[in-house]
Amino acid sequence: MSMQWVRDHYSVPAKRGGRVSYTGDGAARLGTITSARHGGLRIRLDGDKHPMPFHPTWELEYLTENGHAHPHGFIAHPNPEGEA
Repeated sequence: MSMQWVRDHYSVPAKRGGRVSYTGDGAARLGTITSARHGGLRIRLDGDKHPMPFHPTWELEYLTENGHAHPHGFIAHPNPEGEA
């Protein structure tokens, strides 16, 4: 599934080269979106050598070019499947 599919399906501003802040490890880590695969995103976190798979709405904050949170793209569900 393409990056466009991810944007449309999850209503996020994901794009190749886009910057994100991942907070799933307890502390925020910045990273760069490298691609979309199987309905998810591949993101290389700063300091890592290789991209890893991430769910487009799980503990990700999409950043604007100036490093601030994107006004239409912050989605952080505690559980991406909606289960309790």
